[in-house]
Amino acid sequence: MQLRRAASQRPLSLTFDLHQGTRRCVALTVALHKERAKPVNPYVVFLLYLGAILSFVFVTLLMNRVLGPKPVASSVKLEPFECGAEPVDSRNVRPIAVKYFGVAVAFILFDLETVFLFIWAVGAQPLTGFMLFTFFIFIFLLVLVLLYVYKARLLEEVTQ
Repeated sequence: MQLRRAASQRPLSLTFDLHQGTRRCVALTVALHKERAKPVNPYVVFLLYLGAILSFVFVTLLMNRVLGPKPVASSVKLEPFECGAEPVDSRNVRPIAVKYFGVAVAFILFDLETVFLFIWAVGAQPLTGFMLFTFFIFIFLLVLVLLYVYKARLLEEVTQ
C-alpha cells in the first residue's frame, strides 16, 4: 500500500498493489478536509479565563453560604473583638498618631515604584533613547521622594 498526494489535488490517493506480477491498481480517493483552527483573539482568551475565575469564586461563595455553618448572633458574638483581649473602656481609646500614617504612605510609595520599575524593565525590551529618558525621570522622582523622607525625618520621628 502506498500513499501519495498529487500536487494539483487536495484529496489523498491510496494505491493498492493486488498482485506481485501484475500492476492492477485501484485508486481510492479519500477527501481529507482538515479545517485549520483559526487563531483565537487574545481578548477572548482573557475573557474566558476571567469568566472561569469569577464563576469559581461565585460557586465557592454560594457553596459556603448553602453548606457552611450558620452561627446564631448573640451579645458575645456582636461584641467588638480586640485581638483576644478584653475590650477596654471607650474613654481610654486614643487615635493612632499621624506619624505612622506617613511611614505607611512612604512604604506604599516605594513599594509601588519598585513594582513599576520591574514592569518598565520588562516593557523596555528594545532599549531606545526615549525609554532610557523615562527611566532617568523615574529614578529622579524616586530619589527626590527619598530625599524628602530623609529631610522630613519621617523615619526618626516614629522611633521617638
